[in-house]
Amino acid sequence: MFVPLDPSQLSLYYKLRILLWISIIAGGILFSLSILFPRIIHFVDFNVSNPLKEADLQFSLSENPSFLSDGKITAHTKVKVSASHIGDFSSTTIKFRLEKNSPTPKNINVTIRKANQAAFLPIGEPIKTASEPTIFLVDNTYYLLHEKTLIPFISEAAYRSRYPEGHILAKTTSDIFRQYTKIEQPIGFRIGSLLSFADGVFIVMSETEIRPIGSAEIFLALGYHFENVKPVSEEELGIYNRGRIILISTPYGDGTLFRDRESDTVFITDQGMLRPIQNEEQRIFLQKEQIPIDIRLSDTQETISCLLTSHWFPQTYTCTTPINILEDNLGYSYEITIDQTEDTTIELRNLRISLDTHATRENAQRLLSKIKQSILARFGIAN
Repeated sequence: MFVPLDPSQLSLYYKLRILLWISIIAGGILFSLSILFPRIIHFVDFNVSNPLKEADLQFSLSENPSFLSDGKITAHTKVKVSASHIGDFSSTTIKFRLEKNSPTPKNINVTIRKANQAAFLPIGEPIKTASEPTIFLVDNTYYLLHEKTLIPFISEAAYRSRYPEGHILAKTTSDIFRQYTKIEQPIGFRIGSLLSFADGVFIVMSETEIRPIGSAEIFLALGYHFENVKPVSEEELGIYNRGRIILISTPYGDGTLFRDRESDTVFITDQGMLRPIQNEEQRIFLQKEQIPIDIRLSDTQETISCLLTSHWFPQTYTCTTPINILEDNLGYSYEITIDQTEDTTIELRNLRISLDTHATRENAQRLLSKIKQSILARFGIAN
């Protein structure tokens, strides 16, 4: 049997009911916003054996080589952290917590840059001459002569990916295989080539390794062009070992071409450096093989600064700064430099970097389109 509420209790009941509905609606709105405009979080715990296992970050540790193992930043040094993400971000928050016994700094400055990750590479020596190896054509097979050894190309397409059509072939003789030693392991495509087989697209990372690209979105975000992809056979692909999947944060491999939009200089990646191609014949040939990825070296000169201040939580420092002024820079790589200006060594317990998606209609429509495509693909329905 229900007891009727008196007017004062009934009024309180309705108020609480309205408050409950407001809380449900507000929670639903906040949840929807977190889905439509997600926050990307990177977290590094320096108390675990492999702090980068789940962090998806790149560190430049020339000044603090043991940073990843002990979390220490020595006096008057810097640590550079790189995070790459496809998206339009409005702000970033950098937060770290010190170990209990670590000295507490007064001033730690953070600078943020955004560019294509290749734009952050050092500039190497220019390429002024092209190699002129000795090549033989015997029974429709191309051979490279290297230290008195004949090495076959896996196919004519592999040979053409490395040398221009006008490359002069050496004269062959009837006893060429008695004159030189022939090996069976063939040469594949030029390092940096884009290959396709079945539904996969691969990048030749070395003479023995290829790596698949994670998705079409990553392929385009990295700046590649589908017209440069070479269809290959199972035999041509089979000479390589398959490495890990390439993501947006994966550093570019050797042999990748770039063009600085402002100077029109064409570069090629070589052992972690950008080398200008000054040999015109080589540049023209390589540009036929791969359309250079556009970068802007001046993007690396544009920085945002943020001063880390102590948080209400003990031993914790944080700063939040808008980064949408960098939205016109080319590429999706953010470089965050932590500048330790104190006279003592500080020891980090953990580091947290977050990127907040810009709340715009375009970003919401883009995410909804991705969700739609995922659902259609899940059920095998063409769009």
